[in-house]
Amino acid sequence: MAYIDNGFLRGQLGDVINRKVGDKNIVQTKATQINQSRWSKAASSDFGRASTAGALIRRLLSSLHQHMHDGKMHNRLMVNLQRVMKCNRQHLGKKNVVAGNPNRLVDFQFNDNSHLGDYMFFDIATLKDNNILTITVPSFHVRDHIKPPKKCCYTNLRIVTVAINFEKKQGYELGNEEIGFEPYYKDVWMPEQTFSYTLDDVDTDMVLVGVNLDFFSSRGSSLTLINDEKLNPASIIAAFGRTNYSNEP
Repeated sequence: MAYIDNGFLRGQLGDVINRKVGDKNIVQTKATQINQSRWSKAASSDFGRASTAGALIRRLLSSLHQHMHDGKMHNRLMVNLQRVMKCNRQHLGKKNVVAGNPNRLVDFQFNDNSHLGDYMFFDIATLKDNNILTITVPSFHVRDHIKPPKKCCYTNLRIVTVAINFEKKQGYELGNEEIGFEPYYKDVWMPEQTFSYTLDDVDTDMVLVGVNLDFFSSRGSSLTLINDEKLNPASIIAAFGRTNYSNEP
């Protein structure tokens, strides 16, 4: 109810509240409590699991993106993880990354300003046979298959492979390989290289393979990294899930 006190209207009429502040009569609507539907709560729960998984992936692959990413990278990764989670038969609110399709993380670019495919013109092959993961870097021509920025005198191709357990919220590096070369040399071919790792099927939910290119300029006898938030080609090139460690769709 509402009443007039010394010329001022006080109290509540429906959703309208009247009160005196100084010499003024303030009229405002009553704050209403929004009750989430069970569907909203379920979607929020799934979103929380995707967010936790995204934070873990960003941390484990920090040596790859080096915190040189565009400002929307975190949100873009969340979108991809939600796509991963939607590819399972679980009900809304029960979805998780483990039961989803990891292939939907393949070709994720950590820096939307510099796609890896615009600087590296060959594909690195990944193959899982039983519990052995093999990564093969084909022979490539340093002048024709790598596009360095200006003032670059040295390039380092990095391959980072991580194993993740989302339930335990932990993971570790299986490998961090580097292939360095001077890109300004003419008609130079780098030989094919292969790296192999043993996977722990029991304790691993997902294996991710990422690649980035580090570009360096020279200052006297030392090298200085050119990469920054506008130029840091880094991408996930393969993802293997728990059930079969397959990167097939």
